[in-house]
Parts: sequence; C-alpha cells; structure tokens
Amino acid sequence: MNYHKIIAERIKFQIDMEIKNLESLIEVPPKSEMGDFALPCFQFSKVMRKAPNIIAEELAKQMEIDGFEKIQNNGPYINFFVDKSIYIKNTVESILKEKDKYGSSKIGEGKTITIEYSSPNIDKPFHIGHLFSTAIGNSLYKIFSFEGYNCVKINHIGDFETQFGKIISANGESFYNEKVESIVNEMKEKGLLVESNGAKVVMLDEYNMPPCIIQKSDGARICRSMDIAAAEYRKKTYNFDKNIYVIGLEQSLYYKQVFKTLELAGYEWAKNCLHVGFGLVRFADRKLLIRKEEDNFLKYLLKKAILKANEIINEKSPNLENVEEAAKRLGIGSILFTYLKSEREKDIAFNWNEVLSFDGETGIYVQYTYATAKSILRKAGKISPEVNYKKLKAALEFELAKKLHGFNDAIISAMDKLEPFVITRYVIDVAKAFNKFYNSCNIINTDDEELKNARLVIVEATSIVIKNALYLLGIETVEKM
Repeated sequence: MNYHKIIAERIKFQIDMEIKNLESLIEVPPKSEMGDFALPCFQFSKVMRKAPNIIAEELAKQMEIDGFEKIQNNGPYINFFVDKSIYIKNTVESILKEKDKYGSSKIGEGKTITIEYSSPNIDKPFHIGHLFSTAIGNSLYKIFSFEGYNCVKINHIGDFETQFGKIISANGESFYNEKVESIVNEMKEKGLLVESNGAKVVMLDEYNMPPCIIQKSDGARICRSMDIAAAEYRKKTYNFDKNIYVIGLEQSLYYKQVFKTLELAGYEWAKNCLHVGFGLVRFADRKLLIRKEEDNFLKYLLKKAILKANEIINEKSPNLENVEEAAKRLGIGSILFTYLKSEREKDIAFNWNEVLSFDGETGIYVQYTYATAKSILRKAGKISPEVNYKKLKAALEFELAKKLHGFNDAIISAMDKLEPFVITRYVIDVAKAFNKFYNSCNIINTDDEELKNARLVIVEATSIVIKNALYLLGIETVEKM
C-alpha cells in the first residue's frame, strides 16, 4: 500500500494541486509519537488565505480515516497514524506475493543506462582498486536493472599505447582509435580546437579547468579523445538515458573536461554523462608493499576472507553441507559489503577484526540474521495461509514492518544518489529491527497458534527482503550458519 499516494489522493479533494506534488510534500516524522506520516501545510497558506495551523486543523477533520487509527493536526502539520494491523498485512502480503521482485517499481522500463566499471589494463593483474570499481559498478547495474532499466555493462579495457599493442589488439580503448579522427574533424569544423604548443586542445579556462588535450603535438591521440569517441559511440549504439563512469575520485577533473568538451561540441546528452567517483582502500594492519606484492594482494585478500569464513562455519555449524561454497559466499560477500557499507567517496579503513565480525555493521551480521530467519522457518514447518494480522500488536512488529515497507524508497534513493551505500545502510537497519523483534517476541514457542503464525509470516517476509537487498549489492546469501 502506497500511503504517500493515498494521503495525496484524499488531500486532493481539498487542495488544487497535482498528486505527485502533494506526494512530494509528505514526510516521515522523526519520532513515532508524531505519527507515521505528516503533511506540512505551509504551501497551502497563500492559496487558501489562512494560517497553516488553521488549514491543518480543518483538513484533519475532513479527512477520510479508513486505513488510519487517527488523523490529527499538530500546529501546521497533519499527522497520520496508520492502522498497524492493516499496514503490516499489506506490507507482508506484498512481499510474499512479489518475492524476489519485491521492492521494484519498474520506473526504468523503456530506458537505457550504460555503466562503465572495473576496466583494468590487460597487462596488469586485477587489484584492490579495480575491486572497488567493480563492487560499486556491479551494484549499480543490479539496482538499475531491478527497477526495469535496460542496463549495459561496459568493461573499457586498457589496451592502447605501445606496451599494450605489443601484447594484443582487442575489445577495449583501441576499438575507438579509428573513430577519433571524425571527432577531431568535427571539433575543427565547430571551431573548438586551438593550437597550444603544437597540440590540439579545447580551451576550458572560463570553466576554471585546464585545456582538454585532444591531440598531442606529434599527432598522437590521447585518452580524452578516445573517451569522447567512446561516449558518442555509446549514444549512437545504445541511445542511453544515462552514461555512468565508475572510476576513482582522482579522475574527477579528467571527466569534467571530457563532459564539458562534449557539451561544447553540441551534444545535448552530455548532461547525462555522470562520473561516479570513489575513495581509497586503506589497510590498518598491512605494511607498505612493493608493486609486485600490491598486484598480488587482492588474491591474498579474497583467499584469506574465504579461509576465515570457513573457520567461522566450522565453529558455528560443523555439520554444515557444502562448506566450501558457503565459505566462498560469506568470505567474498563480506569483502564486498566492506567496500559498499560507506558512502563511496569516503576512504575504506579495512580491518579484519571488523570485516568478519558478528557484532556491528558487517556482512556477516546481516548474513547471520538471514540464516537465523531461515532456521526459524525450517523449525516451524508449514505456515498457514490464513493469517490473523490483528494478533500483531507489539511495537517491534510494527517497526520491523515499517523497515520492510521502505525497501523501494531505499532503492530509489540509491539510484538518485548513485550510492549502493543506501542499500547497505537499509539492510543493516532491517537486520537490527529483526533481531530486536526476534529477541523480544516469542515466535516458535508461543501457545497462541494464530500469533505464532502471524509472526512467522513476518519472519518469512524479512528473509525475502534481506536476500533481495544483498542481491542488489552483488552478495549471495547463505541459508545455514
């Protein structure tokens, strides 16, 4: 049930405003005693020629209460307290019906997004920096795809310049070499190119940027011209609505130059080219390594994570089947979770004591919560389809349902901000809410069969949402731990 839309539709009878605009005004109060939703009435004052608190009082009295326990005004706000049993029922039933599709509103249908990420050089090992780009890019790919976008993954392999040409001619930067000439000619025709010390450049000083070098003094093309050609190719080939580059923050100026040059060249779609930057990975317990060791460190990192996960499984569940597969999912998943649990522009402080800890905001903590939910469901056996949601009166049951209900909001926010961190934060909050519910509310051993059954469906709904959220982060779940 979309409460934002319900409230907007009921207000629409009294306020002459578009439904979408009304929806955008609806807020979630910071404290539960202030209601589950709130509508500020300041914007209505000019049209209705009344004080906001008077408007709020009048509208609250006129509102249809169906689906809400009460509707009242608090100064200039209308506060809505939902009927908790109806709220839980609608939320849980939606999750159980939609299952692995729950959370998707399909708002991206008919639109295309290209996402460039990872993009290693072919003569160098895949290292920890590439993993950061890969983790973010893969998660964004899954998030946008989940919302119905046609997503195109692009691995722009570095294979250009002399040392790479000696190795191979492939599907990377060199693919665009032949296309650069037409780009250079086009910029000449548009009067964008000027000569500077023999090189051909686009001057960007009025935008507080150094010149964008398109061609060196010896006639050689450079990466900027390649990326301009690549962007034009992607637009012609895929007709993207967004063209995303997941590359480190140190490349911010580079991409600002490329995008501004595309804009000056008359490409209106240049505004849809977006740089998604990220910080550095720091290891508190690691000495400075020489380059060769640096390149091999990612292999060591993943191997160690899997080995530690194996130790955890042997300690917690010594009789678990398919230990190797479970350890792989836990180990690699914990590394990915660590990369994605902070805002992407922040540096990562990598610490083994935290990565594989059951305490705190870690991948293992979320995985263990999921495994706990699945264990409860296995012990309970079959759940009756006849659910008496009115039995669910505990505050923790309602708070958990509210977290589950907010999944789509988290996904939309992650897309708007291009931040997988939003999903990580969300699934941590779901896990915390579930564990509070699990530790305080008797589920399996309650004598009230209707209450037991109602609580079990919440457990099942929670397991579905956690699995869906981890999937969007590129993490596979473990059923037993």
